[in-house]
Amino acid sequence: MIAQVKSSDAVLILGAGGLGSLAAQLCLLEGAHTIVVSDLNRAALDRVQAFYDSMTAKGLTTTKTFRTVTPAELDKLVSDEAKPLSVNVVVDFVGAQSSTSSTFPACATMPKCS
Repeated sequence: MIAQVKSSDAVLILGAGGLGSLAAQLCLLEGAHTIVVSDLNRAALDRVQAFYDSMTAKGLTTTKTFRTVTPAELDKLVSDEAKPLSVNVVVDFVGAQSSTSSTFPACATMPKCS
Protein backbone atom coordinates (compact mmCIF):
# COMPACT_ATOMS: atom_id res chain seq x y z
CA MET A 1 0.00 0.00 0.00
CA ILE A 2 1.30 3.46 -0.86
CA ALA A 3 1.17 6.11 1.87
CA GLN A 4 -1.83 4.26 3.31
CA VAL A 5 -4.06 5.68 0.58
CA LYS A 6 -7.76 5.55 1.41
CA SER A 7 -10.84 5.70 -0.78
CA SER A 8 -11.41 9.33 0.26
CA ASP A 9 -7.94 10.45 -0.86
CA ALA A 10 -7.05 12.64 -3.81
CA VAL A 11 -3.56 11.70 -5.01
CA LEU A 12 -1.13 13.58 -7.24
CA ILE A 13 1.69 11.46 -8.66
CA LEU A 14 4.63 13.36 -10.16
CA GLY A 15 6.39 11.18 -12.70
CA ALA A 16 4.88 8.36 -14.78
CA GLY A 17 7.98 6.21 -15.26
CA GLY A 18 8.31 2.78 -13.68
CA LEU A 19 7.83 3.93 -10.08
CA GLY A 20 5.12 6.48 -10.89
CA SER A 21 3.25 3.89 -12.91
CA LEU A 22 3.50 1.43 -10.03
CA ALA A 23 2.25 4.09 -7.60
CA ALA A 24 -0.73 4.78 -9.87
CA GLN A 25 -1.52 1.07 -10.04
CA LEU A 26 -1.38 0.72 -6.26
CA CYS A 27 -3.59 3.78 -5.77
CA LEU A 28 -6.08 2.34 -8.26
CA LEU A 29 -6.11 -0.97 -6.39
CA GLU A 30 -6.65 0.88 -3.10
CA GLY A 31 -9.52 2.79 -4.73
CA ALA A 32 -8.32 6.36 -4.16
CA HIS A 33 -11.16 8.75 -5.01
CA THR A 34 -9.06 10.92 -7.33
CA ILE A 35 -5.73 10.19 -9.02
CA VAL A 36 -3.83 12.67 -11.17
CA VAL A 37 -0.56 11.55 -12.79
CA SER A 38 1.72 14.17 -14.33
CA ASP A 39 4.78 13.71 -16.52
CA LEU A 40 6.55 15.39 -19.44
CA ASN A 41 6.53 12.11 -21.38
CA ARG A 42 3.18 11.62 -23.14
CA ALA A 43 3.99 7.95 -23.95
CA ALA A 44 4.46 7.21 -20.23
CA LEU A 45 1.15 8.95 -19.47
CA ASP A 46 -0.55 6.91 -22.20
CA ARG A 47 0.70 3.66 -20.61
CA VAL A 48 -0.68 4.69 -17.21
CA GLN A 49 -4.00 5.69 -18.81
CA ALA A 50 -4.20 2.32 -20.61
CA PHE A 51 -3.76 0.50 -17.30
CA TYR A 52 -6.57 2.58 -15.76
CA ASP A 53 -8.81 1.88 -18.77
CA SER A 54 -8.14 -1.86 -18.40
CA MET A 55 -8.88 -1.81 -14.64
CA THR A 56 -12.11 0.12 -15.24
CA ALA A 57 -13.28 -2.22 -18.01
CA LYS A 58 -12.77 -5.19 -15.67
CA GLY A 59 -14.50 -3.47 -12.75
CA LEU A 60 -11.36 -3.67 -10.60
CA THR A 61 -11.21 -0.09 -9.33
CA THR A 62 -13.54 2.29 -7.55
CA THR A 63 -11.52 5.39 -8.46
CA LYS A 64 -13.93 8.17 -9.47
CA THR A 65 -11.55 10.58 -11.21
CA PHE A 66 -8.39 9.60 -13.06
CA ARG A 67 -6.37 12.08 -15.14
CA THR A 68 -3.03 11.97 -16.89
CA VAL A 69 -1.60 15.43 -17.55
CA THR A 70 1.55 17.20 -18.64
CA PRO A 71 3.12 19.74 -16.27
CA ALA A 72 1.51 22.58 -18.27
CA GLU A 73 -1.90 20.92 -17.94
CA LEU A 74 -1.25 20.40 -14.21
CA ASP A 75 -0.53 24.11 -13.81
CA LYS A 76 -3.88 24.89 -15.43
CA LEU A 77 -5.69 22.44 -13.14
CA VAL A 78 -4.12 23.96 -10.04
CA SER A 79 -4.75 27.56 -11.08
CA ASP A 80 -8.32 27.00 -12.30
CA GLU A 81 -10.27 29.64 -10.36
CA ALA A 82 -13.60 27.89 -10.81
CA LYS A 83 -12.47 24.48 -9.53
CA PRO A 84 -8.78 24.21 -8.63
CA LEU A 85 -7.20 20.78 -8.21
CA SER A 86 -7.10 19.81 -4.56
CA VAL A 87 -5.08 16.83 -3.36
CA ASN A 88 -4.19 15.50 0.06
CA VAL A 89 -1.48 13.03 -0.98
CA VAL A 90 1.49 13.87 -3.22
CA VAL A 91 3.87 11.18 -4.44
CA ASP A 92 6.98 12.67 -6.07
CA PHE A 93 9.13 10.56 -8.40
CA VAL A 94 10.61 13.58 -10.20
CA GLY A 95 13.39 14.03 -7.67
CA ALA A 96 14.95 16.94 -5.84
CA GLN A 97 12.93 19.98 -4.75
CA SER A 98 14.60 22.18 -7.37
CA SER A 99 13.74 19.67 -10.07
CA THR A 100 10.14 19.36 -8.89
CA SER A 101 9.50 23.09 -8.70
CA SER A 102 11.07 23.83 -12.08
CA THR A 103 9.29 20.95 -13.84
CA PHE A 104 6.01 21.28 -11.98
CA PRO A 105 5.51 24.96 -11.03
CA ALA A 106 2.06 24.08 -9.69
CA CYS A 107 3.74 22.37 -6.74
CA ALA A 108 4.64 25.74 -5.28
CA THR A 109 1.00 26.09 -4.21
CA MET A 110 0.76 22.58 -2.73
CA PRO A 111 2.05 22.36 0.83
CA LYS A 112 3.13 18.72 0.61
CA CYS A 113 5.29 19.40 -2.44
CA SER A 114 7.39 22.05 -0.77
